[in-house]
Amino acid sequence: MKRAALCYRITLIAVSLICLGLYVPFVLDDLFRLGLPHAQLKLTFMGLLLFTTVLWLLYSFLFRVEKKELMPSVFFIAAMGFTLIADSCLVFDAHITFGVIVFAFAQFFHSLHILLLGEASPKYMLISMLAKLGLGLVVFALTQLKMQPDALSFFASFYAVFLCANAAESFFFAWHCSQNRARLVLLGIGFIFFIGCDIFVAMRFLGAKEAQKFMWLCYGPSQVLIVSSGYPINFLKSYNNKNQVQQEGQL
Repeated sequence: MKRAALCYRITLIAVSLICLGLYVPFVLDDLFRLGLPHAQLKLTFMGLLLFTTVLWLLYSFLFRVEKKELMPSVFFIAAMGFTLIADSCLVFDAHITFGVIVFAFAQFFHSLHILLLGEASPKYMLISMLAKLGLGLVVFALTQLKMQPDALSFFASFYAVFLCANAAESFFFAWHCSQNRARLVLLGIGFIFFIGCDIFVAMRFLGAKEAQKFMWLCYGPSQVLIVSSGYPINFLKSYNNKNQVQQEGQL
């Protein structure tokens, strides 16, 4: 078991270094227009982050954690998977509407992940999800006062609501849930960076071309922080506690 944990940590460090090696070039390319294969670098970066999230789940199975501890990881990996698909669409500017739709589903799964990490009651989870969906409809209705309704604005409304709510709920549960506080704080900070990236994206579409230089300064750290929140510290503690109980029972 110790050998498996060591291999896991070595893999994690290697992936982190590779991500850093990819992140620096495409940030420099954004700032100074070096002519690097920006799209390929970005997709490789996100692919490595998705690979890292899969490691969390494999590590969880390795330590045979309880079902209630596995479900947050399942929703987490689903969220990161949808994020990679959305990035694949948006990075080439070919399928913007579909990319935003997929991003909306990614935030939906992030929301479920946060609620489970925060140990919310089933009643709270239902009220929270219905409130976000209702607020999304309100935002969409307000946006239609000055534009024609379309799929992009519809799903963008839900995406924006879920993203902001996920940031707020991460910090809310971090305050009230000591067990997963570190993971929730990382998620919250990651979503704040995510919101910053979207603000620069909106500025670029409104004509501020210089805003593009700062998008990845926010987006890269946001995804690294979000993925880092999935590190299964609690899983390892759970496994050690089970072993301790078993040893005490044998004495």
